[in-house]
Amino acid sequence: MRKVVRSVPSALLVLLLFVVVLSVTPNQTISSRLSSVPTEKSSTGKSIEVTDVSFYQVSFAISGGYTQANSSYGVLELEFTGSRQVEYLNLNCNGTWVIRNQPILSVGGEAQGQTQRFWFPLGVDDGTVVSNVEYGLEVSEQVLESAPTRESEAIVIPDDYVIYNGGQDVDLESAWPEAVVVMGYQVADIVLHVKNNVPNQEAGPKECAPTAVSNSLQYLNEHHNLGIPAAELTIDKMKNATNFHNGLGCWIWHDGDRPAGEQNAWYEDKAAYLQAMGWGITTKKIDPANIAQVIAEIDACEDVEMEIGGHTVCVVGMADLGGGNYSITIQHDKSQGNVGGTVTETAIWNSNTNTWYGALAGWTINYFIAESPANVEIPGFPIPALLVGLAIAVTLVLSVRRRKRL
Repeated sequence: MRKVVRSVPSALLVLLLFVVVLSVTPNQTISSRLSSVPTEKSSTGKSIEVTDVSFYQVSFAISGGYTQANSSYGVLELEFTGSRQVEYLNLNCNGTWVIRNQPILSVGGEAQGQTQRFWFPLGVDDGTVVSNVEYGLEVSEQVLESAPTRESEAIVIPDDYVIYNGGQDVDLESAWPEAVVVMGYQVADIVLHVKNNVPNQEAGPKECAPTAVSNSLQYLNEHHNLGIPAAELTIDKMKNATNFHNGLGCWIWHDGDRPAGEQNAWYEDKAAYLQAMGWGITTKKIDPANIAQVIAEIDACEDVEMEIGGHTVCVVGMADLGGGNYSITIQHDKSQGNVGGTVTETAIWNSNTNTWYGALAGWTINYFIAESPANVEIPGFPIPALLVGLAIAVTLVLSVRRRKRL
């Protein structure tokens, strides 16, 4: 009996060490249903191959907000085959280096054809029609120190952004900031933080929030094999979930002074709806001050919506550029109520000044909403696992002490 008792502490020590190491290991997930997280080192994989480019001049028609025909904003629409690595876009337009080292995140997957949009200043006053541009474009694995050589010409196509205010309790800005040069930076890490194959459905007027939630939950259901019937995750179903009002939209903020049944923000009603359905999906609100946490959500293949002030979009990629700057790739419908308006766009967010550069320049960030299967631990936040590990270790130690007394 003495030999048995003496051998237990050694075995226990090994087990305890294993439990603690397992508990504090970063990027751990607790689900056998998870496939590999799409985070790849930038030093491997095929480079992006550009297959086509198109140029547009934006006309704004934002219901309840800004309206401007032939604005100073241009859009470069880039068609390319994707890469595992972060690469950088540089654009010289009419002799001005208008996009400088803006990261390209291949949210459509490696070697897969995909399209993304990048905004830039056309160098004209609002109301001036631009019919063609001379440009130089380069996509590279490293940041550039100088502008690409201007060597091509392209026609510029008129393009309408028809977006309705989807918030009942918010007023949109009647002005829009002047288009300025988009300054990107070298990424602070060499990991690609993206979600592949997130649905991007067309939205009706003011339907951005239920559409974003429907897109997000369809992705979550498919990626994590949750087994939720597709008919339960439609835009119409999510209108019920978000307390959507036809012709008015959703509530963006919680307000206890509103009538009963109308006090919650859309994400609060949605969280209650998911809980009532028993799907085992949790909801988390992330404030702009904690924007870095969104990267952890993406790495865990969780879905993320971003509310930017009366408009809600899906976040499908993000890169930390250092110094409080983030490159964020979104999906949404830029032409609500019309056919063919779904787009993928990338913008730069400066968290020091709370300012967008490029796409979304006239908006803000109110909050992020993340949905997760209840049995998945978000990478980078291992505290729950650590507590479980310590609890197991303490139980084992107490058990051995009791045996020694016996």
